[in-house]
Amino acid sequence: MKRKLIVALCTALGLAPVAAYAEDTYAGINLGRAKQKVDASILSSSDDTTAVKVYTGYRYDGVFGVEAGYVQHGRASLPLSGTILTAKPRSLYVAGTATAPLTQQLAAFGKLGASFNRAKFTNFGANGRSESKTTALIGAGLTYAVTPVVSGVLEYEHFGKVVDEGALNLKSRIISAGVRVTF
Repeated sequence: MKRKLIVALCTALGLAPVAAYAEDTYAGINLGRAKQKVDASILSSSDDTTAVKVYTGYRYDGVFGVEAGYVQHGRASLPLSGTILTAKPRSLYVAGTATAPLTQQLAAFGKLGASFNRAKFTNFGANGRSESKTTALIGAGLTYAVTPVVSGVLEYEHFGKVVDEGALNLKSRIISAGVRVTF
C-alpha cells in the first residue's frame, strides 16, 4: 500500500510543473461534512464529521481533465464494550474529470478515479491499528465563476468502503463547498 501512496503522490506532484504553464490549471480547498458509517461485527454507528480537501487539477480541452488531491475525512467512532473505537480516515486520490458548461458562469462536473485510503484506529488493541485500501472514487458537483480566476465549488464525493477488513468496515461520503483558483 505504501507503494501505491507513493505512486499517487508522485503522479500528483508530477502534474504540477506541466500544468503550471497551462491556463486551465486549478487548485482549491473545500470544507464539508463527511458521513461515515462504521460497522464492527454486530455493532454499527454513523457519524457526521468535518472534512477538509486540498486538490489540484488540469483541464486538457476545457472539458476533460485530471485531478489529484488529499482528503481528511474527520473522525468516526463506535462504542465497543466499555471503550470507544475511533477511526481517522484520510485519502489521496487521482481522478479523470469531465466538465459541462450550463451557463457562462455555471458548470457541472463529474469525476471518476482511484482513492488510496488509510484509516488509523485508536483504542483497537494495545497500540491501535492502521488499515489501507484502494477504492473507486465517484464525484459530481457544480462550479460558479465569481471572476475569471476564482470559482465557488459545491461537490459530492463517494469513497465507498475506505476500510474493509472482514468484521470491520468504514464507508465515507462527503458533501463540501470551497474555492477554486485557476492559473
